[in-house]
Amino acid sequence: MNRRVRVLPLGLWLLGLGYVVCVAWVLTHGAPVLPGRKVTIRLAHWQIEKGPPDGIDAVIKRYEALHPDVRVEQMLVPGAVYRQWLRTTLAGGTAPDLIEYGIWLENVRDVPLRYFEPVTDWLMEPNPYNRGTPLQGVPWLKTFEDELLEQRVNSPEPGQYYCVTMSRGSQRLFGNLKLLREITGAERVPATLPEFFKLCERVRAYGRNRGRELMPLAGARDNTMFFSEIYLAGMLTKLTFAMDRDGMLAMDSRQLEAAYLENRWQWSRPEIRGALGVLAQLYAHMKPGYLQLGRDDAVQQFMRDEALFIFTGTFDSTSLRRLAPFPVGAFRLPQPTRDDPLIGPYLMGHFVDGDNSTGFEFYLNRASPHHTEAVDFLRFLTSYEGGRTFMAHSGWISSIRHVPVPPELASDLSPVDGYVASGSYSTLGTESSRLFWREFYRLTGPRGSVENFTTALDAAMPAAITADLRAEERNQRLTLAPRDVRIAAIGELVRAAPQDPAVRLRRERLESAQNQSEGLALHVECQLRTLAKP
Repeated sequence: MNRRVRVLPLGLWLLGLGYVVCVAWVLTHGAPVLPGRKVTIRLAHWQIEKGPPDGIDAVIKRYEALHPDVRVEQMLVPGAVYRQWLRTTLAGGTAPDLIEYGIWLENVRDVPLRYFEPVTDWLMEPNPYNRGTPLQGVPWLKTFEDELLEQRVNSPEPGQYYCVTMSRGSQRLFGNLKLLREITGAERVPATLPEFFKLCERVRAYGRNRGRELMPLAGARDNTMFFSEIYLAGMLTKLTFAMDRDGMLAMDSRQLEAAYLENRWQWSRPEIRGALGVLAQLYAHMKPGYLQLGRDDAVQQFMRDEALFIFTGTFDSTSLRRLAPFPVGAFRLPQPTRDDPLIGPYLMGHFVDGDNSTGFEFYLNRASPHHTEAVDFLRFLTSYEGGRTFMAHSGWISSIRHVPVPPELASDLSPVDGYVASGSYSTLGTESSRLFWREFYRLTGPRGSVENFTTALDAAMPAAITADLRAEERNQRLTLAPRDVRIAAIGELVRAAPQDPAVRLRRERLESAQNQSEGLALHVECQLRTLAKP
């Protein structure tokens, strides 16, 4: 019987051969088809200055050596697009396991309650990575220098902790030491504002005599915000204490906003007008147009020898020290005096010129499939060893207690030798803060004045604060119904295992947080109803 042999066309043979070659190349040159490690954790942040990425990389390297079955990826996201990236990835389900977030970020105040998981229960347990260190057996929460005080006060859900912090820092006046010696013959910065303003005039004259423009202060919108927040809080401490009904020696943004709507303070008050006048004097020593510039522009101005000082947070300290072509010093803020004609009569006294609070916060993504591994990495990241490793490679001071601070970084912290600034008037809620900076040109522009600025603020601030409080109430209510389900579920667990102390404690914490959230939402609702009455 004859058999017919079917010959494949040459094109198909070539196609098959090409496929085999491609597969062989991928297998021998490309990444493995199956990951070499079981779990990959991703963490994202916007701290892309010099230092922090290096510090985290060093911690990751050590952690992966201890846990070869876990891979940790660091994602660097520019600050300019961070808010859009944050909301987009969370809504799209592509966000990493650990995410940096700040309660002060605009237009994302609802994010923590929607997308992040509280870490309260883990914080109450000792950090296992602190065995053999001075922090052995200490609850994780108490290993942080401030016991996460700022994160508790600003928690999106009363009674719950949503994050852990990496570093501790403050605000400082960084100076070009070489230029400062040329101008003054010393490396000293005046302690009072009157003397500092005299130095500013010497700086301008020094530049004019050499035919170049030299500004005393590098200017940008961000740096202006840093100045405003700390100086207003410090100069208005006496007013804040007078309005403090709860005896806490501080007022958070919700309390200040409510006090404004109750007519307990206005921008036109004499002490606030005086404080704003002092700020206007400071900003007069920045290059015109600074409100249109970003933080990087101010850093570049300082690096180019076009400004003697730059006021910024110590998060910029590593970049300044590593990149500047001259030695950089960190100085305390000059302060107003009691004989100051604008603010002197209203001063409480010398105020602490930096908060030393911990920051660089990482939150746990609720949708992460690797909660256990992510929290374990956070524990190592904020352990005694992790904090020491991070600080050594980043130049940022660790948030962890007992981790020795190198002498060269000691000036980045503020001595607690005065009244603690206790109220942030320029950064309240989203809408009120946006209003403050939208109208700021009325204070410092060519035709600017304190009168123009305060009149514009008082005209529009009630509506802005009302919108902020309504958003706060709405965000609080977002948590109520979902947590009711969790409380009911854990109640069943308590009935099934009534002798289990861990389950009972978990129920008590959930119920306590629920009561506080309901109380806060009701409190804000009652305030809004009362203030809405004619």
